[in-house]
Amino acid sequence: MTKLVYIFNGRLPTEKAHGLQIVKMCEAFADLGIQVDLLIPFRSNSLREDIFEYYSVRRNFNVKTLGAIDPMQFKWFPERLAFWVQSFTSGVSIILYLLTRRYPEDTIFYARDYVSLFILSFLKLNPISEIHDYRFLEPRRFFSFIVKRARKIVVNSEGTLKLVKAHYKIYDGKTIVASNGVDLDFFNIPETCEESRKLLNMPLDKKIVGYVGRLETVGREKGVSTLMNAFIKLNNYNNLILYVVGGPDELVSKYKSQYSGVENLILTGQVEYKKIPLYLRAIDMVVIPMLDDQHAKTTSPIKLFEFLAAGKVIIASDLPSLKNYLNDSNALFFKTGNIEDLADKIGRVLSEPGLEEKLSAKAKADSQQHSWLSRADKILGHRGLN
Repeated sequence: MTKLVYIFNGRLPTEKAHGLQIVKMCEAFADLGIQVDLLIPFRSNSLREDIFEYYSVRRNFNVKTLGAIDPMQFKWFPERLAFWVQSFTSGVSIILYLLTRRYPEDTIFYARDYVSLFILSFLKLNPISEIHDYRFLEPRRFFSFIVKRARKIVVNSEGTLKLVKAHYKIYDGKTIVASNGVDLDFFNIPETCEESRKLLNMPLDKKIVGYVGRLETVGREKGVSTLMNAFIKLNNYNNLILYVVGGPDELVSKYKSQYSGVENLILTGQVEYKKIPLYLRAIDMVVIPMLDDQHAKTTSPIKLFEFLAAGKVIIASDLPSLKNYLNDSNALFFKTGNIEDLADKIGRVLSEPGLEEKLSAKAKADSQQHSWLSRADKILGHRGLN
């Protein structure tokens, strides 16, 4: 049995999407018959739940927590110094662990954070290097080193590949474009819309528009304000409610204050991942109001695939990165950042007979090609990696 060692130098579990992606990929690799070890240095964490429970994944892979010092847990410790202490001790811990283990020659080493990738490259372990949301404006030496030593380079989108290739010479056979995925079974829940609403204390007699996901990413707005302002323009629909499901909680108060006078607007704050299928079953339509920024050029949003798997009516910004997976048969598009156009599209779903059922059915059907298992198979099956 081939062994795969996935190293992540960060906090797990985490509310951020990368944590879900890492754990789901470990589960998918294991489903392919690979023996998977996930190595994570110690981090202080307010999330006390077991990784497998938090992400609702099967215990088909191993998780090993390595020793490290994390001063971030002490408020009195200087933040910048804490970061360097944390990074240094985690790096040393990873190196010592790898040097004191004997792995079979066909072992696959895998990572997506730069510290782990640099360590694996330095130790000449030729990792599969997964790159998301490339943000450097000019080439970096450490990244060039990672690229040269990588066994394969997996990118989440064509946009990411384009930016990476603009800075580094990489032959095509070394790269794999693999969009994110979804656990199809996880979103195929038995509860009806009415049952889900009862469990979540949501009104039974209203049409519900929803946003599900983090409110901001790397300090940038994700278009939530565009959605809220569009909702305000729909005040002639008395039976309409907007649910904004997600955190982080410290940002929720900002939006609540900014939109305090808006009726039928509910901000839930951060919710458990295991409840997301219930929220999606309860919601009538979901909006992806992504803005046209650097992140939009490289993204492959996990939430998008979850919305497809849940069979949701999707209204999305008309961005090329989203149109890689959505089309006019499984979604409606609005002009990016245009409040009036978004309000019109929501109104269209509410008023056009049969549109909701048509979009929902096509979304559900199209989700079948985006499973985590098919992604893992694409990566490991690429040019005989398995």
